[in-house]
Amino acid sequence: MEQKKIGFWTVVFFVFGSCVGTGIFFKNNTIIANTGSLTFLIIAWLVSIFAIICLCVSIKQVAIKAKLKNEIGIYGWAKVFCNNYFYKGVRNFMLYFSIPVLMFYLPYYAIQSIMDALSVFINGVSINSWLMIVFAIILFFYFILIPIFSKKAILVQNSIFSLLKFIPLLFGIIAGLLVFFIVNQGKPQIPLIDSHLNIPSNKPFSLTTFSPYLGIIASIPAIFFSFDGFYNSSSIESRMKEPKQFPKAMILGILLVGVVYLTFSICLVLGTKNGTLVELTSHLGDPNILWVKILKFILLFLVAIAIFSVANNWGLFTIDMMKTSFEKKEILFFKKVNTKSEFKKYFLIILLLLSYFLILTFVGCFYIEDSVYEGINNYDDTSKKIFSFINLIGNWSSLFVYIGLAIIIIGYLRQYKDCGTTIKIFSYLSILFISISVVFEVINAFVTLISSILWQIQNPKTNITTYLIPNISKMLLLIVLIIICYTNKKEKNI
Repeated sequence: MEQKKIGFWTVVFFVFGSCVGTGIFFKNNTIIANTGSLTFLIIAWLVSIFAIICLCVSIKQVAIKAKLKNEIGIYGWAKVFCNNYFYKGVRNFMLYFSIPVLMFYLPYYAIQSIMDALSVFINGVSINSWLMIVFAIILFFYFILIPIFSKKAILVQNSIFSLLKFIPLLFGIIAGLLVFFIVNQGKPQIPLIDSHLNIPSNKPFSLTTFSPYLGIIASIPAIFFSFDGFYNSSSIESRMKEPKQFPKAMILGILLVGVVYLTFSICLVLGTKNGTLVELTSHLGDPNILWVKILKFILLFLVAIAIFSVANNWGLFTIDMMKTSFEKKEILFFKKVNTKSEFKKYFLIILLLLSYFLILTFVGCFYIEDSVYEGINNYDDTSKKIFSFINLIGNWSSLFVYIGLAIIIIGYLRQYKDCGTTIKIFSYLSILFISISVVFEVINAFVTLISSILWQIQNPKTNITTYLIPNISKMLLLIVLIIICYTNKKEKNI
């Protein structure tokens, strides 16, 4: 039976739906913390959206040329346009870091949203971090096991979750404006513009606290994270009635996501100080009234539903990709394992992913308590540290994926030197934006490490787990990422 072809607007909304998920609900407060004012926040979003559009135009060309050689997705693109060294680097990063990390932070993001919802009824009481970890493990198994036992269940859930996840976005936009005009009497909760230096004297120095101008650059990885996964939509081009219209549909979908994200972010900033739905829901009415509590609970719980939607898709992708890599003996840990048992394959894959989950959770327990979570009472100290670690590891994972895309685009430009001036301009701009973000993140990691060492020397009574250990772990994470990308190079090309 011939598969039904899809139209232009179906693709536009598919791209839109595939992007909207975790990032916008959890990264907005980080962007506010980096920029410090409404103007710089808007600039950070506009710069990042333009960078994503440039990248989108470039990836479109990459996907078209790779498809001629029957290769799709990042793996296929890297195989076509990169030499064996960089291809294995992209592949190793996806296998040994990016995908396992996804299955680490998505359950915690879902739990964080559920904790926010529950705080409506248990206000002032922090949820025990060990209980949070147990529930995160349960969600981890849920996101991993459902794709194994029933792909149909994934499709049914997505059809429901995809509709529900837009309710919090719509609420944030409308409620933010109402609070701004009625409650705040037209006065934004953060400065319209504030370009003064903001060097804290009670903590080690960091480039992100040096100037909001640098805060714009520091915000780019967080915003990139909000768009992460848009490149996967290239796989539906062959299902269109008019495949030639796919590039326009993809770019229009990204623009639509950008407009909604920017509007949502601005409205939250106008109505709140920290740019979160949790604070915005505090203006719904008397928090002691039952119907107000129920409404707040539903809105905050719908954010968890949005994460379920994203986690379902990534869980399916993770299982399929890991299984294929297992059978091709691409996974270093399983190279000597010979089995035709589907149960054993899935068991080993789940064991590997669970090992990552537990190790990263352990590291997160000793991470720094981020200023983003100051004043939030429904998380205990360990929970705040885990969520802060997730903020870092999520940004870096996303940023390294974009590094892989930049390397692929460079390979494309080397092979197709006559691709046209317009394509070259967009390609070089996308590479430039990614390079600036990467260089800034690496330099900032070194600066904060040196600063924390000096701080510890000058303030010996400060617990080493407060600043020194977290910044050492951040540097170790960077080193681990580099090692992961450049190991296992002696195997023959596939």
